[in-house]
Amino acid sequence: MEHKEESPITSYDTKHIFSRAELLLGQPVMHRISVARVIIFGVGGVGSWCAESLIRSGIGHLTMVDGDVVVASNINRQLMATTATLGQPKVAVLRERLMQINPEADVRTVCGRFNTETAESFHLQDYDYVIDAIDSLPDKMLLINTVTRLPHTQLYSSMGAARKFDPTRIRIAEFWRVTGDPLARSLRQRFKRGKVFPARKFQCVYSDELLSNQQSALSYEQSEAGAPQPNGTVAHITAIFGNMLASLILKHICEKQYRKRSFFEFLFGNINYFSYLCTFLRIKRARDEQHTRQRKRVKKSTWCIDPPHNQTDDTYGNRIRRSQDQGTAVPLCQVRQRSVQGLQRVLPPSVAG
Repeated sequence: MEHKEESPITSYDTKHIFSRAELLLGQPVMHRISVARVIIFGVGGVGSWCAESLIRSGIGHLTMVDGDVVVASNINRQLMATTATLGQPKVAVLRERLMQINPEADVRTVCGRFNTETAESFHLQDYDYVIDAIDSLPDKMLLINTVTRLPHTQLYSSMGAARKFDPTRIRIAEFWRVTGDPLARSLRQRFKRGKVFPARKFQCVYSDELLSNQQSALSYEQSEAGAPQPNGTVAHITAIFGNMLASLILKHICEKQYRKRSFFEFLFGNINYFSYLCTFLRIKRARDEQHTRQRKRVKKSTWCIDPPHNQTDDTYGNRIRRSQDQGTAVPLCQVRQRSVQGLQRVLPPSVAG
């Protein structure tokens, strides 16, 4: 009996690519993800992982901006860097990989930098989300100041991922609340010196861990004149940074979807909400009726007989009582005075005094 080899699966359906995400998030959220427009500045150790995470999550429109080419020192942490891609533009190599994941995605590339000369050419107001994975401080400050002044564009920024090793210390916080990160501290100092601050708050991914380099980078590669000293980095840290940035976008899209639901849909979309409301109204009505009956009983008992002088009755508080013998209204203060006088007549003088 001959064994027939199974033919490899070469056909696919785009719906099947994101079927597991749709099971978790639902079709309306997946539609919002597919139409969202995202731009990433810097596709190095952090940006490259963020880009792939977004494409695998269903983002349909992605623009990547980076002017560098792949070098050997990128291979340990950058997604598209291999020995076969050395010398090629990062954005071009990464786009080729992303199109193999979702050929129907609109992935665009810009081989350049974001600076004062090119800032206006990006038309950031046309994007829903901006990912800041830039290493250069001046360019990073410019991007932050530009995006935070756009009313409808969300910014998510990556702080320093170098000299980190413990993934459990990676956090998400608002920029001014980031602690223990040298890059964030340098940015805040420059903002204060220049007296130009971000127009609104934005979320950052950071780690409060800071290790020391065990060896000088000059022993492996010669740094350019004036270039900052490279720091040690590992793949699992940069990958987590990138995936957490992607998660912030997905989380915001989900929150927008749920906020868009009308009050009627929120109330009657789930039968539990309606049953809870009916139960609450029944309990409230029963309590109101009970309170009304109590008020009627108290109203009928407002006037009562004034007790004898040697008895006390403070049942009705400050309500006025009717005197039995005189037929006049007696305030509670007189009732208490008569009670004290009655006790003085009954008790011995030593105790009554």
